[in-house]
Amino acid sequence: NSHLDQEFLIWLETYEQGIRKFRERDFTQSKILFSRYLEFYPEDYLAKMYLERSLEYEQEPPDDAWDAVEVFYKK
Repeated sequence: NSHLDQEFLIWLETYEQGIRKFRERDFTQSKILFSRYLEFYPEDYLAKMYLERSLEYEQEPPDDAWDAVEVFYKK
């Protein structure tokens, strides 16, 4: 059980590094980190979203006013 907790903490660090890189506009590194994370946690919706955004922003970076905040509207 403690081994699983330790493994989870390692992957949590990968996830947090991905978010840091995303906020720093380093979308290539963010993409790599979230891809690795999703190999072990493939159902993580937020990680999938960060990966998709990283891929999009890597191709077409957001403008200078971008503050890493996403607004979602749902009907």
